[in-house]
Amino acid sequence: MAWNKKFLRVNLSTGSCKTEALNMEWAQEYLGQRGLATKYFIEEVDPKVDPLSPDNKLIMTTGPLTGTVASTGGRYSVVTKGALTGAIACSNSGGYFGAELKFAGWDMIIFEGKADKPGLSLHRRRQGRTAGRRPPVGQDRLPDRRNHQEEPPGPADPGLLHRSRRREWRPLRLHRQ
Repeated sequence: MAWNKKFLRVNLSTGSCKTEALNMEWAQEYLGQRGLATKYFIEEVDPKVDPLSPDNKLIMTTGPLTGTVASTGGRYSVVTKGALTGAIACSNSGGYFGAELKFAGWDMIIFEGKADKPGLSLHRRRQGRTAGRRPPVGQDRLPDRRNHQEEPPGPADPGLLHRSRRREWRPLRLHRQ
């Protein structure tokens, strides 16, 4: 898969997104997702920035093997300045997100700024007759999901609960009865 040679910069203060070219010198010199994201972070963020300020950035990045059949092909990293230690914090995760980010054509997403209010941005590709058209009124909003519980009711140990297909929390049976 290697590199897509571009990344997405999301400015939460202005609500804008723009595509930028990936610095390929840095990609070759700081091989891998963690090294590349740390290099971008060091170059763009003041070392004395408050971790909870809008000047801090959050970088989600993939590596050259992300999206391949390599054993680490599903990994991605998140780099920012951590509030607990005040140092660079790096988290590595697996699953489908890293590969999907790479398949969407991005090597990295840099989030900067601060949104006025909490929100969620959904983007999807349109195909066929609806390509390039705006969605019908009301279909650009998230569905109302207030009728199911997102958290277990009461102060139960999360290790003893699991979610069923019906999205209800119920006790986990540790052995047959």
